[in-house]
Amino acid sequence: MATIPEVAYKSLVAAVENTQPGLDGLVTALFPNVNVKNTQYIELDKRYNRARVATFVNPSAVADGTEKLGFERVPFKLPTIQDVQSITGEDLEMVSFGVEPYVTEQLSAIIGREVRRVVDDQRGLVRNKLGLMAIEEAFNGSITVIGKGENRVLDFGRPADLFVDVGASDPNQYWANSGAAVMSHVEDMLETMGQYGSTGNLLIGRPDVINDFLENLTVRERLDNRRTEIGGETFRNLFATRGMAYKGSIDGLEIWSYSGYYVKPDGTTDRAIPYDRVLIAATNNANVLQYGRAPIIPTLIGEMGSLVTVDSTNYQSILVPGRRDLEIEAIQTAAPLQADIGAFGVLKVRP
Repeated sequence: MATIPEVAYKSLVAAVENTQPGLDGLVTALFPNVNVKNTQYIELDKRYNRARVATFVNPSAVADGTEKLGFERVPFKLPTIQDVQSITGEDLEMVSFGVEPYVTEQLSAIIGREVRRVVDDQRGLVRNKLGLMAIEEAFNGSITVIGKGENRVLDFGRPADLFVDVGASDPNQYWANSGAAVMSHVEDMLETMGQYGSTGNLLIGRPDVINDFLENLTVRERLDNRRTEIGGETFRNLFATRGMAYKGSIDGLEIWSYSGYYVKPDGTTDRAIPYDRVLIAATNNANVLQYGRAPIIPTLIGEMGSLVTVDSTNYQSILVPGRRDLEIEAIQTAAPLQADIGAFGVLKVRP
């Protein structure tokens, strides 16, 4: 007797999800030192010691006094990043993305998968927020903290000579003009950064601004765009994973184009990199990615149970059962701090 095979009338064979690169690619390069504290109140000690030179003196004379070096202690209150998402009973009746919809599954497994999906999404939201903060601080010298109960600016006191408007006195010096002395602008900023003890090795801007730079005749004569010169796959892979493109190097200064597209809470799309500026950065710096912790009572109590998880950076994920749904809350107290003032120089290259 022949066996009749069981036949499925439908089958899901593939699921594709495309996600644009996140904004966290520059965080580790610009703020390489990670610190974790169980407080939201942070202080930075700052002291700048330039290359001073001792004076000559006759053996029978007494040397004049030397200025005593002092330091500045600057306090900051770290901002808290938050996100809340919920899972309802109706959500559980909908098949999850990429899961075969024609096979029965235990609701407990569906709940577990949905919780993991939300937690992963929230971690991405927090990482992108930190990336946006790092870019804002690098280009502006400050972070604008606006939200519920928040309206303040974290200003790191970047010296004025580390921000230069190249066309302030002569608009023909903006980089879109063929006669602009673009290499002089860059070299002058590198020299200024050097006076603060930093060696700039990255130049970053939007693709159209970087194209203005690359089209300059002097730059084209000096540009070395052989990828092998800066070492292999690490740099090549940045384009796919972080949305960055390597354009070459000049005397050890690497040129990168980057836009940093992101979606704002209102649903509109914007670019993290300013339209009119380029950043010259020294990746060998003392800047800090500072994680802290705000005293949030539910998380402190919940740690005795299983509804709260806290990782090594004090990222807190809280599951709050309601009457008919489940809320998942992400809480991260953190900020990139520019402790090394000379690490960033900014050129305004468009009007």
